[in-house]
Amino acid sequence: MAMGGDDGTTTTTRRVDENASSSVFNGKYSDPNHPGCLRGIERVRSTTKAKVFGEDGTPGCQAGQETKKWELEGELRGENEILIDFSKKGGPKNLLGKWTGSGVLFPDGNTWSKL
Repeated sequence: MAMGGDDGTTTTTRRVDENASSSVFNGKYSDPNHPGCLRGIERVRSTTKAKVFGEDGTPGCQAGQETKKWELEGELRGENEILIDFSKKGGPKNLLGKWTGSGVLFPDGNTWSKL
């Protein structure tokens, strides 16, 4: 949008779409298979790509336990599905997660609950 100033100059402003990078998946999660270990999903700008990140312990992330951080790639499929490539962690390449309204449900029945 262009706006004219009193001195004859023109200033151009651009409205930022605040929802361009929003997704129901954006946020931090708990994983019952890894107690205390952070999980997170962030949509990459206005693309269908997502960054999936977390840390693992043996098996949890309790105080004093050694943990290992990781980052994976995901692909948003519509508003309620995400494919996550867990191959860097020894898992499946395209694991489908479904939004439940309060977390992400995976085919094995595990659910990451949104915090």
